[in-house]
Amino acid sequence: MSGLWPITQHAMMFHNGIAFHEYESFAIRDDERERIAADLGEKDIMILRNHGMPVGGPSVGEGFHTAYHLERACRVQLLATAGHVPLQMPQPVAAEATARRLRSMTQEHRFKYSFRFRLFRFALPLLTPVDRMRIVVSNV
Repeated sequence: MSGLWPITQHAMMFHNGIAFHEYESFAIRDDERERIAADLGEKDIMILRNHGMPVGGPSVGEGFHTAYHLERACRVQLLATAGHVPLQMPQPVAAEATARRLRSMTQEHRFKYSFRFRLFRFALPLLTPVDRMRIVVSNV
């Protein structure tokens, strides 16, 4: 199996959304530029095998958000494969549903969700049980 595996929710965000291009040395020849563009197609993300991952988007913020989560997904895959144990792959339908849901979110919603997640991840253990209940009830 090659490419980014759908082993986390971060990785599922990119399910069937990444283009690939084989490494051909420095991309300075016009004919390679055309092949890169053809391989990219309508996607915003490309993995240049043995080189890097250019990411695009409708805004700088969207591009950064995509690059951030792509880097996290790749890092987790590297760490997970280092254990040399079989990984649990989700059903393709689950990966596709997750990708559709995450791609349909607006930029504002993604940033708000990302902020809330980081806030809860770091602040929730510090709160009392009563404060935790207030947060849960206020977000229902």
